[in-house]
Amino acid sequence: MCFLILVVYVDDILLTGNIEDEIIKVKAYLHEKFTIKDLGLAQFFLGIEIHRTDTAMHLSQQKYIWDIIKDLHMETSKPTTTPLPSDWGT
Repeated sequence: MCFLILVVYVDDILLTGNIEDEIIKVKAYLHEKFTIKDLGLAQFFLGIEIHRTDTAMHLSQQKYIWDIIKDLHMETSKPTTTPLPSDWGT
């Protein structure tokens, strides 16, 4: 069974699937209809880091979070595991 996922956000496109030949066909079709640039394997998409292993794909927003912390000048703030006690409101 073949599956393809095409994610479009404004002018950013992410294409993935389980059969490389089908991905190539979709990219060729898109290239016929639009001016596109293939950037290869995605490492970042919309602030999400994409890490691959042989058996899995991991998504993380750690860089995005650190960028926010830096923008707010909170690099030296004391970290906490949760913003409220776990039994709050009970």
